[in-house]
Amino acid sequence: MRSVKIIYNRISRNVNDTIRNVAIGAGLVGIGYGTRPFFEKQSEESEEKAIKATGRAVDPKTRTFTDEGKSIITDHEKKIGIPLKRENKRIMEDFYSGMSDSRDDSITIGERASNFTLAHELGHRQSDYSSNPIASTTKYTYGKNPIPSLIRGPALIAAGYFAPTTRRALAYGATAQFLSHAGTLTSEHLANRNAMKLLEERGQPVDGSIPREQLTGYVKGIAADGAIPIGIGIAAKAVTQNPHIRDFLKRKIENLRSIKN
Repeated sequence: MRSVKIIYNRISRNVNDTIRNVAIGAGLVGIGYGTRPFFEKQSEESEEKAIKATGRAVDPKTRTFTDEGKSIITDHEKKIGIPLKRENKRIMEDFYSGMSDSRDDSITIGERASNFTLAHELGHRQSDYSSNPIASTTKYTYGKNPIPSLIRGPALIAAGYFAPTTRRALAYGATAQFLSHAGTLTSEHLANRNAMKLLEERGQPVDGSIPREQLTGYVKGIAADGAIPIGIGIAAKAVTQNPHIRDFLKRKIENLRSIKN
């Protein structure tokens, strides 16, 4: 009876561990996907706050830059001594944020964007032309670079799968995720700093909570994106390393081989 009880407890423990870790993995995947609409809403609310503080960069009726927006661009061009081509200043319909692209030296601003966002995207451009090596190299290490994006997902799945414990999987995965986005976060911080300085020089100082919320949004988004592959790795490990499931799969594979032979 004692041996039966020991076997039962061992099986029960393995099943419970599998269920727990699968639930943790599934929960992380759910958090990664489920929080995206919430973060998007937060981003829109932050942009509305920035509009109240600094004004709109684009006139929604004419869909052209406001006089103040044009003035910010002009001051930026004077500051770095390199003008933006007219066709490289784009406006995106019904969009709250903006983008800067060093490949064609362009900025794209949403028609619902604030002057702070405009200054922020120009801040990225200022970093691109900076003599500071840290600032100037961020355009090569930004998260949109396709090479680290291809490596990042499988690496995070591996962290979730091969880490000895679930706690370590989370620690290793989070560390890898944020290290792989170090260039992005550095670039965003420098762009915020450049934006605040540009607006301050124009006599329009910006409350520090605006750039903090902007950077915090990036941090939250990076964490949520990392949770998905880490969760997949944890759940996959829980299933494949359960001895009963492993033995079942092994028998199935052996049966298929025997049929094939």
